[in-house]
Amino acid sequence: MSISRHPNIPIRKGISLIEVIACTAILAIMMVPLASLMRSSRMSLARSQSISVVDQLQDTSRWIRQAVSDGTLVDAQSDAIKLVMASGQTVKVYRQNRDLVLDDGREQVILLEEIEDVAFGDIRQSSSPGKLIGLKMQIRKRDAASGKTEETTTIVSIEPQLS
Repeated sequence: MSISRHPNIPIRKGISLIEVIACTAILAIMMVPLASLMRSSRMSLARSQSISVVDQLQDTSRWIRQAVSDGTLVDAQSDAIKLVMASGQTVKVYRQNRDLVLDDGREQVILLEEIEDVAFGDIRQSSSPGKLIGLKMQIRKRDAASGKTEETTTIVSIEPQLS
């Protein structure tokens, strides 16, 4: 079966005005959410770069405190803590070079860059030696702009766990 062309209908070459208008409208509709996303990303990046050292330390401490609350603290050494999360996954938070790192065995996530020092300490119950009831953490970081060293100390109490 062959398709034949009617002799009085010309072959169309190019794009019609209605097709150009339709493409422009579709592109405009797609650009609105994309522009919003790009603006939000730019604002977020600007905020993260201008955040103070004290805010960075507090945010990192808050994040670690939440992770300890959500999981089970297994071990607290002076330079690292080991947690077992509710999912059963074991994670370790430690200093690597000048970064505070969270390592889940598959990947490493940098929690805070360019730290001076980090120290963890376990808090044990005096009436029942050996029972872990808290965690003390101290993080120091130098503010590159002022040269001043900032420090945060956080104590996390651990809810009683069945032994």
